[in-house]
Amino acid sequence: MAQPPAFARHMQQASAAVLRHLANASGAWNGGPPFALLWDTQQQDDGGYLTDAATLVVHTVSLCVANCPGIAEGSTGLTVGGKSCRITAPVVPDAGGWASFTVTFPGGQPGRGG
Repeated sequence: MAQPPAFARHMQQASAAVLRHLANASGAWNGGPPFALLWDTQQQDDGGYLTDAATLVVHTVSLCVANCPGIAEGSTGLTVGGKSCRITAPVVPDAGGWASFTVTFPGGQPGRGG
């Protein structure tokens, strides 16, 4: 197999190093091998209506789409921390092949029981 150009090789090495330091979860696509990803959970109010009574939990996943061939909004093949999730936003990779999108966990979020 041909070696990638030097710049591309250095970019891959840099991306791998950053991911090793920033990743806070592991995922898998359609039962395949695990890979590192970024997972964030935030509490957001509902936009001003009943802010003291209702909050929305928003889960965001960031990953390299090369790990997930065919990933798209509505997909259910991604697991995060061993829990299956549904992708609820468009998956649009940036120039580096990374995408950030929201997900829901129908069976309960990772680390919180089922």
